[in-house]
Formats: sequence, C-alpha cells, structure tokens
Amino acid sequence: MTRRPEVTMEESTVYVTKQGTQVGISGGRLEVRDQKQDGEVLASFPVTKVEALNIFGGVDLTTHVYATAHNESFVISVFTRNGTFRGQFVPAKNTQAKVHRAQCSITSQEQLGIARAIVTARIHNAATLLSRREITPPPKLREYRDAANTAAGMDELRGIEGAAISCYFNHFDSLLNDEWTFETRTRKPPEDEINALLSLTYSMLTSRVKSAIYSVNLNPFIGIYHSNREGRPSLALDLVEPFRAVFADAFVTTLVNRQVMTHDDFRKNHYLSENAFRRYLTHLDEFLDQRLRHPVTDRKRTKLDCLRLEARHLRQALLERVNTYRPFVLHT
Repeated sequence: MTRRPEVTMEESTVYVTKQGTQVGISGGRLEVRDQKQDGEVLASFPVTKVEALNIFGGVDLTTHVYATAHNESFVISVFTRNGTFRGQFVPAKNTQAKVHRAQCSITSQEQLGIARAIVTARIHNAATLLSRREITPPPKLREYRDAANTAAGMDELRGIEGAAISCYFNHFDSLLNDEWTFETRTRKPPEDEINALLSLTYSMLTSRVKSAIYSVNLNPFIGIYHSNREGRPSLALDLVEPFRAVFADAFVTTLVNRQVMTHDDFRKNHYLSENAFRRYLTHLDEFLDQRLRHPVTDRKRTKLDCLRLEARHLRQALLERVNTYRPFVLHT
C-alpha cells in the first residue's frame, strides 16, 4: 500500500500527520522535525507561502510558530489523528474574513450554478460505478444528469436528484453478491445491514470533508445546495455528494462482496459490533490511502487528498467569483 506523505504542502496549506514531530520556525521557514530521530528536519517551507497549517494528533508546536502565524496571518487548525476538527488559532489579520464574506455573498444564480454542478457530478458518478462493475446504467440516469445541468431552480434540482438517486438505488442490489440483498435506501434508522454501512460511510466521508473545509477557512455550516439547519454541516454535505457512489458505495460493496464484513459482524439493530467497527476503520483508512488520477488536476492523488482538494477548489471559485468550480467526476 502506498501511503500519502506525512508532511506535505498543498498549494498554500501545510499538513502534518506524522506522529512525534514538532513544528518550529528557523530562518523564516516553517520546519517540521522528527523528535524521535534527534530532531531530524523532515520538511521546510517558507512562512511567506503558508496560508494555513493543519496538524493531526501527536504534533507539537513551538511558541514561535504562534507568533509567526500572528505576524504572517496564517491560520493553525488542530485535528485528531483520525481527522476530527478540534479547534483553531486565528490571528487578528487573516484571510478568514475574506473567505467567509465570499462564501456568504454569492448570488442566487452563482449558488444555483454550483449546485447544478454538484448534482450533475453525483448522478454521473453513480452511473460510472454501475459501469465499472459491468452493469449497464439505466438510460434514465443520463436524462436526469442532463436535466440537472439545466435545472431552473433549487426545488427543481432537488426533485431531479431525488428521482435520479432512487433510480440508481433500484439497481444497487446488482452490485452485491448472492449473500447480500438490498431493496431500498433507508436511514434513521437503517432497516438492514447494507443501509447501516452506507450511512456510516457517508458520515465518515462527511467528517473528513468537514475537516477539509475548516482547513481552507470556509464555514462548513453554510451550505450552497443543502439548506442550512442548526448544527448541520450543510457545506460538507454539498461537497461529499460527488463521492457518495464512487467512494462510499464502492467501498461498502467491496467490503461485503470480499467478505471483509460478514453478517456475523452486525448486531440485531444492524450496526457493527465494536470489534468489527475497529476493523472497518482500518479498511476505510487503507481505502482512502489508495491513489488515483484526479480528473481535474490530472495528477495522482490519494482518495483522501481528493476530498481535501474539493474544499480548496470551491474556495478558489468563491474568491474568484467566476464559474471555475468543477466537482470530482470519474469517467468509465
């Protein structure tokens, strides 16, 4: 398995996931040192190029880092090792306000344009998963995809998405081997084990996208396609849409078809047992470490990086106020 770099800089954002490291400042550069290897410098970046520093788990920061973040106006975000957001250091002068203003001031037409792209990508990727599993997508999916691309308003767009995804799930059972069955998508509570796995995986991807949104100073609770509700990460739900089929559904069907998860791993309420859940998390991390060619950047990326890129691409589109946002779309 090829793992993503544990210290990396993507555009202007530094990610430090290697445990036992310390981030400091030396000669105008942000340095990451391995405390277990006599302070060996693992990576070094000019502070003037840094807009955000994201640290995960057991990573220490020197006080000089905070002073430099204040002077250079970059945000420090803290996450657990598994990517759950914990908090931020936001200097008095920073780009966060500019990004939030851009996010909150988009016009209804700009909002509809982004929402169309999101829904079109979700429908397209659902058809792609069927095709990659040698199942002919129903012609209706293409019709729904084209209709989503020209929807006149949000209500119409949501109706198209609902019909398209219902059509897709009518064929979902074909993705499973003979030991498993699927009749319809259910949630809160899921009525069978496959639905429970789907809901869990959607939640896991949404959590990772939410962290990516924080890392680029967007507000995950201000949605574009999903309406805003108290406590709901609407923007994260927006950005996870294109990944539902080709990441989450593909992962779930692979788990059960390859007998990584069996019926014995579930409790009577259809949720995973404690041991099975730990095994699930290990396989999800491995799945997100897998690399593919990103359809927009045309570079090899881990699947986790693809989730992170979605937030950065949206941020760029919002700041530039032009139709540059291209959601993640996989081709057959």
